[in-house]
Amino acid sequence: MLRSFFSTALKEAQQFGPSDARVAVSLSNLSQLYKAQGKFAQSAALAQRALLMTERSPGAKEKNIALLLNNLAGLRQDQGKYNDAAGLFKRAIALQEKAKDPDLAFTLNNLASLYQSQAKYSEAEPLLKRSLTILEASKGPNSLSVAPSLSNLAELYASQGKYAKAQPLFEKALSIYDAALGVNHPDVCRTLLSLASVYQAQGRHADAERLIRRSLALAETKLGPSHPDVAAGLNSLAALYHLQGKNTKAEPLIVRSLAIMETTCGPNHPNTAVVLDNLAELRALQGNYVAAAPLLARSVRIREMSLRPNHPDTARVLEQYAGVLRKLNRTTEAEKLESLAKSMRS
Repeated sequence: MLRSFFSTALKEAQQFGPSDARVAVSLSNLSQLYKAQGKFAQSAALAQRALLMTERSPGAKEKNIALLLNNLAGLRQDQGKYNDAAGLFKRAIALQEKAKDPDLAFTLNNLASLYQSQAKYSEAEPLLKRSLTILEASKGPNSLSVAPSLSNLAELYASQGKYAKAQPLFEKALSIYDAALGVNHPDVCRTLLSLASVYQAQGRHADAERLIRRSLALAETKLGPSHPDVAAGLNSLAALYHLQGKNTKAEPLIVRSLAIMETTCGPNHPNTAVVLDNLAELRALQGNYVAAAPLLARSVRIREMSLRPNHPDTARVLEQYAGVLRKLNRTTEAEKLESLAKSMRS
């Protein structure tokens, strides 16, 4: 229904001419709809068209161009095209600094999130702190606008195993979301999973499962059964079951999660690689090393394409892959992968 509405609006706007500003607005609206549906390729194509039209429009405001740059950068990140995304975020930041745009804090937060996903922690942290300082000063410490920066700073600490620092930040972000949006809003799904991962690392498995199930129920109800947030929830629950030795429960969740990720994010997306890792580990525990090996080979290729050279995640999966190859008596190949992983860590 919404797609039909936005498509009709686009056709009506085009009657004013292909360069009319209303066409770019309609393209952007339709792009955001596709993004909400997890259709990132279609969304990015429309966002690119909206950006080019706005940049070529006489008198276009820097604030509007920065917003479209932000939107396209986020989509490139969703597609795993991290270098493209970083360049777009930096262009937006430069425009916002020049225009003294109050939305600068959000773009800083977005770029930090991108760096974080690539384990560029030293580059991410100052951006997150700057963003958080700007938002708390301008919006107030309990504003909804502050929650994403809190979550991203918490993710930064969690990625480094600093769970005691991450936990209160996630909890504060979740309390802000619940107060501002209500406890049944889909925007809290990812924060619930992030806090659950911290609880899981701390051995609080019951608390972790409660949050994962809440996230999964929200995502399925509000976003649909084939949304990437559903896949993330399924993968998180499967990982918890796997940790508890409940592999019979874990397997169908991982298989369903992988199918959703491959369909919505694409077969070569970093999120798909995460699920491949978990399925490969499960197959290895079942003694099915023949099935585990190609899953890990795919995961390695995805990481080599999407992450920076010598990324610790790539090294970790190479070691996991080498272990499976040894079980298959492919010792020479395993030794090469172990040597490569070691060089990445040095």
